[in-house]
Amino acid sequence: MYNYIDKYNNPINANAMISVSGGKPEKVYSITDQFGREDLGINASNEEYLRYHSGAVREYYSLSNFDCLELEVMS
Repeated sequence: MYNYIDKYNNPINANAMISVSGGKPEKVYSITDQFGREDLGINASNEEYLRYHSGAVREYYSLSNFDCLELEVMS
């Protein structure tokens, strides 16, 4: 499992709410990376698309895609 911290050195855990680059709060999910390792990520899917396409699978952006200076745990 990867360990992530935000720009204030606060640990980021699954189910936390974070802001990416000052944007709207995003829920952090426990995910698996392409190698089967546990990871953390945020939703990358369009909710409207998922609602109308029952076979679609939710996708995630791994937190490893972001610089920790872009991440802030919301209290």
